[in-house]
Amino acid sequence: TYLSLFNYPVDAVVVNRILPGIVSRSVDEAVLTEPSSDPYLRHLQEIQVRYLAEIGRDFYPLPILRSQWFDKEMIGLQRLEALAGSLFGETDPGQVLFVGQAQEILEDGEDYVLQLPLPHVELNKVKMTKRGDELFISIGNFKRELLLPNVLAQRSAGNAIFNNGMLQVRFPPNPVGASA
Repeated sequence: TYLSLFNYPVDAVVVNRILPGIVSRSVDEAVLTEPSSDPYLRHLQEIQVRYLAEIGRDFYPLPILRSQWFDKEMIGLQRLEALAGSLFGETDPGQVLFVGQAQEILEDGEDYVLQLPLPHVELNKVKMTKRGDELFISIGNFKRELLLPNVLAQRSAGNAIFNNGMLQVRFPPNPVGASA
C-alpha cells in the first residue's frame, strides 16, 4: 500500500528463507509436508505455513517468488546464482513480472478512494471491516488484509462500489470530533 501511494512500480514479492518441509500448492496455500521432529522447529514451520498463505492473499495480484532456506549466507556470485535459481527458475530475472497496480489510492475532492482489482466478483458478496489501520476484505474463502497508510487509517471507510473489475472504497473526511 505504501509503495502504491507513491506510485512506485512493484512487479513481484520475494519470500526467502522458507523452512524445509513446506510446499506451496498455490498462491495462497502452503502445506507442511515434512514436519520436523523438533517441536520448536515444527512450531516455526506451522507459523511460516500460515504466513505464506497470508502473503499470497495480501499481495494479490502480484506474483510471489519463493526461495528455500539456505544453510549459509548468500554472499558471493555462486551463492547468489543459487538464490536466483531458487526464486526465478527459468524466468528471466530482468523481465517485468506484473504490469499494473495491485492497488491505487486516488484523491477525489476531499475524499480518498482505494482501488483494488477484484475481477469477477459481485459487490453483494464482499464483506469489509476496518479496524484501526487495517482493512479486512472477505469474499467467500478469499480474505485480504490491507495495512492502510496514515492518510486512510485516520479516516473511516465509506461506501464501496465495483467499477470495471475494480473495488473502489471511499474514505471521506471524518466529521469534526469523530475518529476512524
